[in-house]
Amino acid sequence: MQALPGRAHFWPNAHPLHRTRQQTHQHSPGRTQATQLRSNRARVTAPLSGDDLDGLVQASQLAQSLQGVTAPHPNAACILVNPSSSTVVGSACQRAQGTTPSEVLAVQQARAAAKGSTAYLNLESGDCHGDESAVAALVAAGVSRVVVGLRHPLRHLRNKAIAAYAAAGLDVAVLGEAPLASDPAAAEAALCSCLSANEALLHRAVLKQPLSILKYAMTLDGKIATAAGHSAWVSSAQSRAKVFEMRAASDAVVVGGNTVRRDNPRLTTRREGGHLSVRVVMSRTLDLPDKANLWDTQVSILVTGLLFANP
Repeated sequence: MQALPGRAHFWPNAHPLHRTRQQTHQHSPGRTQATQLRSNRARVTAPLSGDDLDGLVQASQLAQSLQGVTAPHPNAACILVNPSSSTVVGSACQRAQGTTPSEVLAVQQARAAAKGSTAYLNLESGDCHGDESAVAALVAAGVSRVVVGLRHPLRHLRNKAIAAYAAAGLDVAVLGEAPLASDPAAAEAALCSCLSANEALLHRAVLKQPLSILKYAMTLDGKIATAAGHSAWVSSAQSRAKVFEMRAASDAVVVGGNTVRRDNPRLTTRREGGHLSVRVVMSRTLDLPDKANLWDTQVSILVTGLLFANP
């Protein structure tokens, strides 16, 4: 499941992946040489400018625009910019499995204008099935420089594309590693934007657990239901719209059996088209009603029972 961006704990200095990298550099002297080699791969001819940071933010925002419909791929976008005129000549983000990588789509859109351009990637190119078409597309199109917001968090893909771009003669800059020619605060903001675009992936890569969000509605006096158990319309229209937005960006929505029995929810996004999260019902008894809104909609449902020592 994916969370909304902008969490306080998500600033780079507090993010688990960021802390892990810092600790590795500080407490693993034996890795100093390997770290230096990775830095050499990302060597650039010029520091990152304010325009470069803006390009990464735009790529992150474009990647986030398709949250919920990119699985099993991460939220990845590619923006091609003419460095002379600062004009965007191609931009794209990748959708779900079996679709064309964003780098390929951006090159197809830019055509001849891709030659000599700068590619802004919120996340290092990578594909879980070993497809190298993303790297090949930028190299073949004559892209001269690649600016990357984050190295890929998955171990088998990390540094692979960055090394390939450098080996092909492209200048490669990685945010947080390349020198800066602009305000450090702007670099922090760009990094946060890149992190936020794939918060769920980073969470999974570092903690080996899916990112989960607890949602509940509570009255001003701290109640979530009446004494009789009724809880309908505790929330407002605005908060319900936010919930539907969160569902549309999540892989699954999980509830307990009592929620099904008492509230009879639909657990949909209330939207026409778009991504529909898998609905999961967890029940110890599996004693669920024969008639419920969950059974009447065309959305995948997973019902699972929990075994306890004292049920």
